[in-house]
Amino acid sequence: MVEKVCGVLTAFATTAATAALGIGFSAPAYAEDNAATSITINAPSKVDGNSLYAPTLKNCQFTAYKLANYANVKTAGNPAQITSIDYKNATGITDAMLDSWIISALQAYPSELTDVAQVNNGDLTFLGDAAAMTPMQFVASYFYGNGGDEYGNKTVNSETMRVFAQAAEKSLKGTTSGVETAPVTVADDGNSATVDAAASGQGVYLIIDTTTGLNTQIPARAMVAGTPCTVNNVAYTEFHGGQAVYKLGQINLKAEQVVNSIDIASSDANKGALATVGSRRTFQATSNIPNYAEYQYWENPKYSMTLTPTSNIALDANSITVEVQELGKSKYTALANGTDYSVVLPQSGASDNALTISFANPNSAKMSGATVRVTINGTVQNLQTDASYVTVQTKFSNNANDSESVSNGAVASTMPLYDARTPLKKIPFDGTTSTAALTGAQFSVTPQGGAALKFTKTTLSNGQTLYQVDPNGSESTVTIGEATLAGLAADSKTPVTYTFLETEAPEGYILDSRHAVKFTVTVTPNITNNALVSVNFHRIHGNYANFLNVGDQAMAGDSGQTVAVPAKAQNGTFASTHVQSSEIYIKNTKNPADFAQTGGHILAVLIAVIVLAVLGGALLIVARIRRRA
Repeated sequence: MVEKVCGVLTAFATTAATAALGIGFSAPAYAEDNAATSITINAPSKVDGNSLYAPTLKNCQFTAYKLANYANVKTAGNPAQITSIDYKNATGITDAMLDSWIISALQAYPSELTDVAQVNNGDLTFLGDAAAMTPMQFVASYFYGNGGDEYGNKTVNSETMRVFAQAAEKSLKGTTSGVETAPVTVADDGNSATVDAAASGQGVYLIIDTTTGLNTQIPARAMVAGTPCTVNNVAYTEFHGGQAVYKLGQINLKAEQVVNSIDIASSDANKGALATVGSRRTFQATSNIPNYAEYQYWENPKYSMTLTPTSNIALDANSITVEVQELGKSKYTALANGTDYSVVLPQSGASDNALTISFANPNSAKMSGATVRVTINGTVQNLQTDASYVTVQTKFSNNANDSESVSNGAVASTMPLYDARTPLKKIPFDGTTSTAALTGAQFSVTPQGGAALKFTKTTLSNGQTLYQVDPNGSESTVTIGEATLAGLAADSKTPVTYTFLETEAPEGYILDSRHAVKFTVTVTPNITNNALVSVNFHRIHGNYANFLNVGDQAMAGDSGQTVAVPAKAQNGTFASTHVQSSEIYIKNTKNPADFAQTGGHILAVLIAVIVLAVLGGALLIVARIRRRA
């Protein structure tokens, strides 16, 4: 069972003076208002600089057991305020049950509440200000927090509160003693839940989390809270007792989420850049360890982080560094391998090449409530997979009653590596609309100011040919038919212009020094806040416009074709990390006369005609001058 951590909270207390007066347990002398018979459980935000992650109520389930009815409520002042409340045990709740819960808490923490209670040989005795109290009055006085508390209870030690709640939960789950319950409904947005006590009536409730399958939060023990209290048809939502003002009808969920994130380290110069074969990135994953130290009875909790790359990315286990930012501190400090953590490498033949970092003593003062950061290098081996990414996921103890119970893992976070792709296809220039591929054409691809690219050629499972930009590749040209170039503009944050030059034509088609198709493609990564958001592809046709075409005319327009990066799938990973342009169609002809139709050759002919005309005119003028002489 997966539950959430919550402190025990009773939003009211019976004062010692009231108890000493011996107020009895007569039926409440006030009329209940159904509109004031609910308790709202809120999911709090971070407050007071607390670095813990606030919980959510989404997908949670609760059971609310009624512990007590209100009795002999007293008001005073102008405006009137509740100044004291007494309690009558609810149906099925006995003093013996309450005693056993209190004893469990005090035996776990014998230094707590020593001035008002002691346990000897399993017997409970109330002392001092609590000497005349009943068990329920004692619970209301000492085992409670406030509706405004965020992660703990400010009146009694949080650990003691949770032991009390744990004992109560154990005895009430599955009880057949006729204990009354109230339904609990969680709001669709997950920000709140409502205990509807209209049928069971106003009073004090023990609210137990019965969620199964929720893996993002540490488990809750229980909450003790009370509905508003109605006196003379006035519903009161505060109790002014002792030295504090307590909220009625509301409580904050005392839980803490485990939140994962992964990114490229800010120190990596290629953060946000496109990738190709051989691209290296420094991945940095962070997560938070639950504040297990608040639960000192929680023995040997487990906590681990797993980094799982897609099959085409190799993580370098020798490059791992692990750091901790202790709760309340601003800087990270290094952890020691073998002492603070251990690394579990993938086994030979495993289906993935995941690495797991297991943390020792996550309930220690240094680790509990801390943020941990794992940094590791990874290298792209190929671009043959549908997607390239690394995922981080945590597993952590989620049941203090069961040391072997470990969550299935908090929601995973994924860091993608995108690559830019351009498909090419060779087709005939024959005056028809045929797009049947011609085979055997070869092209060199050269970035501006650099040497011709090298490629690794692969035939994918779908039969498509993929040329991956690879500094160590064995292919110096691209041979088509039809193929896709992958890995363009990799490891660059500025535009890269490539010149495509046909070096061999399909058999029977023309290619010579005058008739080699040549064009450029500029690939521009658009990066915002060190994150790639889109890629622009701009094809310039040069002298051979008639021999080139594109599937999307924007690619050949003034601004080029901008393609957004693929979005995450619903499971938080990526179905694809390829940013692909429109296909470029490159034509070949068997007739030299077709080249005269190209813009470049027409312009060359016109220039030649003009030059000859000018020269002819000049020679004619010279001849006339000579004749006159």
